[in-house]
Amino acid sequence: MRHLVVFLPGFGEDRIAHKLEILCDNVATIVSTCAPFSPRITVIVRLYSMAWEGVLRTWIDHVLSPNFPTVTFSVQTIPGLLGEFLVQHPWWKLFPSASHWLWILDDVRLGPSCVNVAEMAHVMSTHRLDVLSPTMTVGEGFCHKFMRSWDVKQPRRKLRLTNFAELFCFLLTANACQRLWQLIPRDSRFLWGVDMLLAPYGKFRIGLLEGAEMIHFYTSKEGDKTTYRNMCRELREVKRRFPDNVNFRFREYSCVDV
Repeated sequence: MRHLVVFLPGFGEDRIAHKLEILCDNVATIVSTCAPFSPRITVIVRLYSMAWEGVLRTWIDHVLSPNFPTVTFSVQTIPGLLGEFLVQHPWWKLFPSASHWLWILDDVRLGPSCVNVAEMAHVMSTHRLDVLSPTMTVGEGFCHKFMRSWDVKQPRRKLRLTNFAELFCFLLTANACQRLWQLIPRDSRFLWGVDMLLAPYGKFRIGLLEGAEMIHFYTSKEGDKTTYRNMCRELREVKRRFPDNVNFRFREYSCVDV
């Protein structure tokens, strides 16, 4: 029996009410499109802070579990920034039975009419991919341009084979999960820049599925000077450590029909 683990590696901080609604919408999309690929689904939510534990558990007990009785929900209350948590805790060991993992950020909503998890898994298998990502809805400005959906009606879905994908929502094989954990710098508090290394350094096969869309609601603006400085520092460090692997052309890709 295949086992899909949906992993939110960081949840909370702000806009909790909206993020809970996003979580509910995403679970509904995943459950409705997963069969027959994976009859077993586990959702793991890792909180940034224990301050929101009561709110999240109440939402699970009164909203998520009654509406999705076949899904198992797990709450992780390990504090820390995203990079710190991922480095210190080999999350992929929690569920050795998992065949695939779906990573998704707490402020990213999957398109309910266009994201199909079973289809994504089939595309991954057919094209021997390690990572498959939806594309970003046209008009969302906070991402590399090649992550955006094409505003063109295609008779068939297109798969873009790329050398880079920003981490908003990744469907990964179990093996890719383990390899990604090994790729994260051991002293990193953040995760910025790690997704730039997946193809050139980690030798991942990456795809972006055109027509499977997602929306990213909240972004860190340059006005948030502390966050922006931290991000710039982390990216400079990644480029210093891996100059031969990072200094490549992001926009190179090829397309195939799905």
